[in-house]
Amino acid sequence: MLENTASAANWIQITHTRKICLWLWLSFTAALTLLTLLQTTFGKLGEVLVVAWLWVLVLLVPGLTMLFISVLTNASPSKVNPKAVHSALWLSTLAYLMLALITVLAEPMAVMNGESIEGYLKKSFWWMLPFNGLLLIGFWLVIVRRRPLFLPDEKILLEVATTQANTARDKGQLLRSRCFDEVGAGNLSAAMDLLKQQYSDGRREKNELILLQGEHNNLLRNRDLNLVEPAEAQRQLNRITMAVLQLIGQL
Repeated sequence: MLENTASAANWIQITHTRKICLWLWLSFTAALTLLTLLQTTFGKLGEVLVVAWLWVLVLLVPGLTMLFISVLTNASPSKVNPKAVHSALWLSTLAYLMLALITVLAEPMAVMNGESIEGYLKKSFWWMLPFNGLLLIGFWLVIVRRRPLFLPDEKILLEVATTQANTARDKGQLLRSRCFDEVGAGNLSAAMDLLKQQYSDGRREKNELILLQGEHNNLLRNRDLNLVEPAEAQRQLNRITMAVLQLIGQL
């Protein structure tokens, strides 16, 4: 986990990154599916029909599925990432999808050069699959993975909590805004107590909160007794704060 002390303006909420990547993927999937459908309808694919559709499915469905599952499960809604990571991920997504579209549009040129469509599509896996694999790893690390890859410092976390409290309040989500307000004010224990009241015994969220609260209490005690270095104590406190923010986002 990497800690970053840049200003809050340089951090982007994961839901924004996910939204951009999903809309890009949906748009290009629609375009490529329509293009392949037109080729099928007008008999341009001939005997390579199965290969062409398999190409579309292999290169588009895994990424689309990962993004959809992340949206449906509302995974890590309060997680934030540096703006540079946000930009790198959505620009890489755009570059990959444009490469896929260009690859399909270039089929006539491959045929003009004496290459079969089947051979061309199979050869294209050599440059498409590695790119696809790297992008899926990026999606998992930045969007899907619950534990944040990058951890903001205390000041940024409190600013993020305050911003999300205002957003929740504007949407009429009073309980969520109250929890975010407590975190923004530095009252992490109060936020966890309030959250625990919302879940019945045995729920995963409540069990997680109990563990976080115990870890938080132990950390504060050890810090007060000088059993842990102040810098390390703050890093651990930031990690717990981020975990609580994610739980509030799931309310």
